[in-house]
Amino acid sequence: MLSDGSLAYLTHRKVKDAPDPADRLTEFFIHAYGPAADQVAERFADCVRTWDQKVRESGYPPLTVHPAGTPNGQLPTGDVLDKPSARLVFQWPGRVRARAQGLLAADGQRVRLPTR
Repeated sequence: MLSDGSLAYLTHRKVKDAPDPADRLTEFFIHAYGPAADQVAERFADCVRTWDQKVRESGYPPLTVHPAGTPNGQLPTGDVLDKPSARLVFQWPGRVRARAQGLLAADGQRVRLPTR
């Protein structure tokens, strides 16, 4: 998550592995840097809690990949993440969008991933 010149990201580590998924344990950590690190980390934690309580059991979002330059009107409904070579469209369970929407950082700026 990006906001106010700060960055927060999520990591995890396996605490306990088991054949039955119900017996597995994982810890999640939010790392945040920048002048608004505490506020951005708390906003991110709220997002994670909401996902855990309202979205987790509905599965992962379908993802479709389209060539860069595909017009919004030709994309399926969902959140769009533009990369230099492709447009990724995520369709989050329980979330309805009228048309393709670009992903925005927490401060409303458009997200664009760097090339590797």
